[in-house]
Amino acid sequence: MDSLTAVLLDTVSIQKYIFSSNRLKENLGASSIVENIFEKDIQDTIIGILPDLKERDDVFIRWKNSERGSFDLLDKDREVEVGYMGGGNAILFFRDDSTARAFARQFTRKVLIEKPGVKLALAIRKDVPVDEIEHHFKGFMTDMFERLTVNKNTYFPNVKLPKFGFTKDCPYSNESADTSIYEAEGVKRYVSSMTATKIERAKAIEKDNGPSGNSLLDAGMKRQLTNEIDQLGQKTGDNWIGVVHIDGNSMGKKFQSCGTLNELRDLSARVKAITRNSFKQLLKQLDDKINVSEEIETVIKKNDFLPVRPIVIGGDDVTFVCNANLALYLTEEFINIWTQNMNQSDLLIKDHDAKEPEVEFSACGGIAIVKTKYPFYQSYQMAEGLCSRAKKMVKGQKGEYSGLDFYIHQSSVAGDIDEIIRENYERDNGGILNHFGPYFVGENVPETVSKETMGELKKGIQHFRKWPRSKRKAFRDTLNTSETAARKLLKDLNARGLKVPGGQEALYVEHEEQRKTPYLDMIDGMEFYPEVVMKWRDTDDN
Repeated sequence: MDSLTAVLLDTVSIQKYIFSSNRLKENLGASSIVENIFEKDIQDTIIGILPDLKERDDVFIRWKNSERGSFDLLDKDREVEVGYMGGGNAILFFRDDSTARAFARQFTRKVLIEKPGVKLALAIRKDVPVDEIEHHFKGFMTDMFERLTVNKNTYFPNVKLPKFGFTKDCPYSNESADTSIYEAEGVKRYVSSMTATKIERAKAIEKDNGPSGNSLLDAGMKRQLTNEIDQLGQKTGDNWIGVVHIDGNSMGKKFQSCGTLNELRDLSARVKAITRNSFKQLLKQLDDKINVSEEIETVIKKNDFLPVRPIVIGGDDVTFVCNANLALYLTEEFINIWTQNMNQSDLLIKDHDAKEPEVEFSACGGIAIVKTKYPFYQSYQMAEGLCSRAKKMVKGQKGEYSGLDFYIHQSSVAGDIDEIIRENYERDNGGILNHFGPYFVGENVPETVSKETMGELKKGIQHFRKWPRSKRKAFRDTLNTSETAARKLLKDLNARGLKVPGGQEALYVEHEEQRKTPYLDMIDGMEFYPEVVMKWRDTDDN
């Protein structure tokens, strides 16, 4: 066989689909739907076209077990083979072009009908020489993604029923209420098809696994995972949650560096496994710490559920919601666990165009601390934007570094996170910025960096804990007023024996065209990095 047909599949605007609801259960259902698209739905569609494959399900799992080196695409009796699945896309190879196009038609129709709201993009290339895939794989993948980009920018499918002036609106998605469901209390409610499929999927998960999502929990753990956002350990009067997005750095570049199909398969499958196992490790660690800590009840309410709920665990990215008092700790801890597990694995990402292999892995995170009822998609956008800010910081350094940024959102204003930060934290006509992040995470930090680290942030938080609450508040308020007022108050505080970390001359740090102060982050961060939780961090470091 000299040539074949390749089909590249991708999802479009998938974050908006997953996080469009304020109800955690719907978000979990949507996440499971997306995951199943590149597992069960592809498999069911192919078996529908090629029913003989039902007895040969190894077609759908062998790609995960491929060894590097050999190229075993399409045995003599094989009509289709999975190239790989991961990162929200997949590539399939078909012996016959008509079969490939029949798959594309039936698969997209299946998703449109059964998963309303999910947008797909495809690229199909006929008569691909097998030799090109074997010996020029990077070029082949570049060509496929270029074709995919053209299709994304050309076709804009409508995947939801349109709204009309006389149709009822869905109370959860604001789309056309074209179907009905029975909720827990037995009340019939008219909702959109998109909402209904998310809810039904969430119910199916709960029926199969219970609310625990038990595949992420080790045997013997006392707590389960909740499907309700108000069961994250919030105490009475505590109405804050943390929405966290974490993403591996330059992973797209690492995937593109794979010189063969089997290298890509290996990397995709093993990165996904390491990410999932790292989150399992985090959950076990958290459960153990809650079990032995009596002090933790001062900041979270102990119940039958863990104060964290993963929503998306992808190849190298994770999104979760948690009790706000644990957001900084859990984000920093997961980044440390994941990078350690990745760097201690035997994964070798070799850039075939470079002289030296690239072996280090790093990640960045964004934390949006918001009110529980704040629109979830906007919270996610903030977390993703904060993650991007951290990525921009580490990208400017030579080497692999991890970082995070956080923002405490105390208003109803939505929009671009950079604009929100400028609007709320710029002073003196933009000459001063009271937001100091992002911060480097872990012991591996650039030699030129001294203050922009999580270690320094935590030292500052501990330093300000010793101040009287009224003096902290007064100092914070003057930082938001002007430099002159801040320096005047600080002089008075110094006379009373209250000094800032680094001394008065360190009130502001030069940063590009602005001066930044680290002290507002320290004072605000103190509210969401309780001392009992910071002790966990000290124990982990030791």
